[in-house]
Amino acid sequence: MTTWPELVSYVRDKYSLSHDEDDRFALIFSFPDDRSQQVFCRLFEAFDQECVEIRTPVCEVGQMDPEQALKMNAGFALGGLAIESGMVFMMYSLILRDLDLEQFDLQMQVIGACADDLEKDHTGADEY
Repeated sequence: MTTWPELVSYVRDKYSLSHDEDDRFALIFSFPDDRSQQVFCRLFEAFDQECVEIRTPVCEVGQMDPEQALKMNAGFALGGLAIESGMVFMMYSLILRDLDLEQFDLQMQVIGACADDLEKDHTGADEY
């Protein structure tokens, strides 16, 4: 059974964090094409369970059609797109107690890489 302190310790040992708070952290993944993507993780509660959300910005809503974003969700093996505060985010949530640390690492990388590819396709920029 994984706890939030164990998860944070694992991530701190492996990465340099760009944000580090009691219930959230962020890190920046670098990719071979000289692009990068900041990925945010936060602890939250749902269904009387501690959960972890992985989230990373993709673009502003005006840079991606919301209907297109919903259609794209059907093709993702992991995570999905969501809109909040005028931004499109790639997100994935999971129950903390069932979390495998190495798999979580992979999940963060997949969400970050997917969001970065979408950002490149829809904006041409490397802002996030």
